[in-house]
Amino acid sequence: MLLFTGANYPSNFSVRLVQQSSAFLFMVVHIGYSAKLTSLAAMHRPQPPLAQLADILKSSRWKFGVMNASLVFNTFKASCKY
Repeated sequence: MLLFTGANYPSNFSVRLVQQSSAFLFMVVHIGYSAKLTSLAAMHRPQPPLAQLADILKSSRWKFGVMNASLVFNTFKASCKY
């Protein structure tokens, strides 16, 4: 790093102080930014487009197809009874 020591070059202590201060500042900024992103992700909870299976039957925007007597058909059939 520094090949010569003299009046024009900083002391080893100054160099270490600047490096450690820079590393500490980087860690503080990195931890703060990570915490901010995590809090934004935790707070954002998108609502599902449909709350129940019966909403699919009532919606005009959704299209679906099922085979008769399949598990999906029986599930829809059972959900419409309520």
